[in-house]
Amino acid sequence: MQRWLLILSIVVVTVCSADCHARSYRRYGRGRGGGGGVGTAYSADVRAQAALAMAQGAASLNYAKANQANALARSKYIDNQEKFIDMRRRLRATSEADQEQQKAEAKARAALRPAPASLAQVYLRLSADQLDPLTGQIHWPASLMASEFSTDRKTIETALQAKSQYGASDRTSKILNEAAHRMIKTLSGD
Repeated sequence: MQRWLLILSIVVVTVCSADCHARSYRRYGRGRGGGGGVGTAYSADVRAQAALAMAQGAASLNYAKANQANALARSKYIDNQEKFIDMRRRLRATSEADQEQQKAEAKARAALRPAPASLAQVYLRLSADQLDPLTGQIHWPASLMASEFSTDRKTIETALQAKSQYGASDRTSKILNEAAHRMIKTLSGD
């Protein structure tokens, strides 16, 4: 029995001394302004696991906040795109309405203007007294007697004489058309 008592006393002393050592160590660490001593290996492990769990929780919270911010930014981006598309549609509709209004105003102004006279009305054809198709003789109107028309007059007179002698040809028709158009251009001021 003495043996058993001896073993029991050794165990009690060992446990008490370990507990006393842990308390004195903590007191010693705090007394110097230290960061709170570790104590035993078990308490250090528990504290480390608690710190890990807290860090994981904080990371999860930060990740959730980041996801919320990302979703909010995406939602605002989509809203801005919708507003931009709506604005472009309104601008296009306004622009088309303005163009239609301008076209209608232009048509109204055109309806008020008198119709332009055709070239045949402005530049009357020569009568049978002014042009003899059998001989090619021309009596020119006063408006075409200016010196600027002299070369075209001479060209037309020779072409008409050739036409009366030899008959109509593509060459003489071309010469007559070109000279007549040059005269009309000069009269128009172009």
